Amino acid sequence: MPATALREPAAAREISTIVSYDDLPLWLTADDLVEFLHHNMKPFEDPLPAVQNGIEYALSEKPGEGGFIVLAVASRQIIGAVVVVKTGLRECVP
Repeated sequence: MPATALREPAAAREISTIVSYDDLPLWLTADDLVEFLHHNMKPFEDPLPAVQNGIEYALSEKPGEGGFIVLAVASRQIIGAVVVVKTGLRECVP
């Protein structure tokens, strides 16, 4: 990520919640998001297919699956992303 994206005024940054592939910005593909996460999840070395499966699960409309992605963008560049999946886990103390 270029340092210039982080130096932009906060007004130039956008944070959005993605609940389906249609919510992705037009300039961003799901593959771009997979690459960003794979590259920036260091020291974890999750393989690309595992990262892609997480995104597919989060954006799935199948019963029992789903979630969302929080995406932070500046100047059409991803500066942060979080993939949240619904696990169905109950009575958990994090």
